[in-house]
Amino acid sequence: MFEEWASLYDSVYAAKGKDYAAEAEYLQRWMAPTPSVHVSAQTTSDRARGELPTARRALGDVTVGQRERGWGHTHLIPGVAEPDLPALLDVACGTGEHLAQLSREFQLFGVDSSPEMLSVARHKLPGASLFLSDMTSFELGRTFSVVTCLFSSIGYLRSVSMLERAVERMSSHLAEDGVLLIEPPIPPERLDPPETISLRFRHGSAQWEREASARTEGELLHIRFTYRVVGDEPSSADVAPTEIVDNQTIRLFSGHQIATAMERAGLEVEHDSRGPTGLGLWIGRKP
Repeated sequence: MFEEWASLYDSVYAAKGKDYAAEAEYLQRWMAPTPSVHVSAQTTSDRARGELPTARRALGDVTVGQRERGWGHTHLIPGVAEPDLPALLDVACGTGEHLAQLSREFQLFGVDSSPEMLSVARHKLPGASLFLSDMTSFELGRTFSVVTCLFSSIGYLRSVSMLERAVERMSSHLAEDGVLLIEPPIPPERLDPPETISLRFRHGSAQWEREASARTEGELLHIRFTYRVVGDEPSSADVAPTEIVDNQTIRLFSGHQIATAMERAGLEVEHDSRGPTGLGLWIGRKP
């Protein structure tokens, strides 16, 4: 999926204005054993009533997360974690941007199924422990204070049974009183009609354009990304192809499906209707 454009990934979302630092600060309110900042949340017996974004989110648009204080660091600066810090595992960690923003608060661990994305993350975070594995079957032989699955990555699973297996794997890696944070895909009822969105961004010596188009098929969202060089020529140090096509399919799991999977994995479940990017956030605590 990310084989050809993993090296472009950070440049794309920098151009879109994705604020990983603000998202990390937002997430930290939920990461302590008892949240230190009041947030609007519902248990699974309630329905999320917050305003939800449109299909532009699925194509890469973001809303800057609210900047609120987390565990004790107002400004998050990537650095080397102390060995006595709590451990955090990011499942589907991608290029490691969320991990980088939490490097002063946690020992960093990540799992991803893309060797190319992990290569970028390892270059960025030489002190992190990063593993190549599928989110439905990983086993690291230890537990963590926090496990995250962010940026709607849970939607890359194709079925409810795969969702339940992945959540079980995440839950099994939680320490007692640990917390699992899952950022869901866009809810199906909030999707716009199909549209095409273009973005220009610079990567290395070349100017690129990304064109994204989406269509729905039941509970599936199909997205076609086309990347092409539109100015200058990429050097040998940049991505070699001058055009890349990437087709992705996202399963639009409902909140009920995610909450049920978390409950079946033995977690106490809450829902934050806003979340770090406006899509909401599912929170599971291990008793």
